[in-house]
Amino acid sequence: MIPLKEMQKVELFVLLSEKMIEELASIGEVIEASKGEVLFGQGDKADRYYILKEGKVELTFRHPDGTIEIETVEPGMGVGCSALAGLSTYQAEGVCEEPSRLLAWSQKDLRHLFNEDSRLGYLLVKASARLLHKRKSRTVHQG
Repeated sequence: MIPLKEMQKVELFVLLSEKMIEELASIGEVIEASKGEVLFGQGDKADRYYILKEGKVELTFRHPDGTIEIETVEPGMGVGCSALAGLSTYQAEGVCEEPSRLLAWSQKDLRHLFNEDSRLGYLLVKASARLLHKRKSRTVHQG
């Protein structure tokens, strides 16, 4: 369970009611990750969704044409959006670039909660999608 104080001041939760935030808190956990820790690999089973509270995470997307796209995720943003969207695998690798503190939910628990409260699911996915454009992105071409 996530302490409610950890859920405060998270931009993704602005549209959610207090009851919705309490429901999310009841099925999540707080994770501490060290610098260099891999949260998930590209192609791994998308089983967890995270919201970064402190630290920095880099997402690396390796495309079939050899292009590599790197996105920087800062506090308040979602990580592992593949799990939130219900996809079977992660589309990128997520690595902590500095010690990080994250709120975490299993895809299975989120899916169950969203089936019970579809409005909650809709609002969380909508808020997450709105924040995606704030990620800092750069492209690297492999030769």
